[in-house]
Amino acid sequence: MPGLVLSAVQAILTSNHFVWGSVAALCLLLFRPQLRDLLARATSVGPAGIRAAAQQQGALGEGDAGVPVPAPVPAAGQPPAVPAVNPDQAADQLLVGLDDAYLLEQEAGVRRVILAAGLDPASPQAIRVLSRWTAFWYVIWEFERIYGIIFQSQIDLLRAMNVARLARDEVERAFRDVAARHPQIYEGATADQWSDFVTGQGLAAREGEGEDQRVHITEKGRSFLVFLVRQRKPNRNF
Repeated sequence: MPGLVLSAVQAILTSNHFVWGSVAALCLLLFRPQLRDLLARATSVGPAGIRAAAQQQGALGEGDAGVPVPAPVPAAGQPPAVPAVNPDQAADQLLVGLDDAYLLEQEAGVRRVILAAGLDPASPQAIRVLSRWTAFWYVIWEFERIYGIIFQSQIDLLRAMNVARLARDEVERAFRDVAARHPQIYEGATADQWSDFVTGQGLAAREGEGEDQRVHITEKGRSFLVFLVRQRKPNRNF
């Protein structure tokens, strides 16, 4: 198993699937503390995905999606609380470290695109566009990360869920078939551990208890499957 751990870590750190741009760099800056924390806590990789040491909000596979997420969105009609800050200082703080010459070239390119569309870069409309672009690049980064560590059998499980909700015994039967084909990978593992990865990443969710439990795909899971098709991703291992 140590070789598998090393291969998985190398896949994350050296993957050439990442598509970077100036907006993606902003995402990395915003979520840098969470990324550093996740890598520091990573202990192993197995059928349930990355295993990390416990943290305050729960260990990976126990409800923690294992990825940096934005702050909770306020309920409709409730504007977010904005502390009194100096806007220039706040902006400079968010841009610390983002002064690479090539990155600044890309920033200028983004501004040209906004201006060419007839928008004022400081207008609410431009901010709406940039916010959507930021969200888009964050989703691409997150799905690339998941693709780098998910097993093919877990993708197949998601595809089955996309057709219908799966009962607990259906998940267990699917796991037994996979474990029989790859005993060296799944020896000692359980169906719950195997499916914990997709639920822990927010790609699927459980409902009910015991034998009545069902597992269903989430909107994030559907979006991930669309991402695989659009990006023409090859099948993973195991």
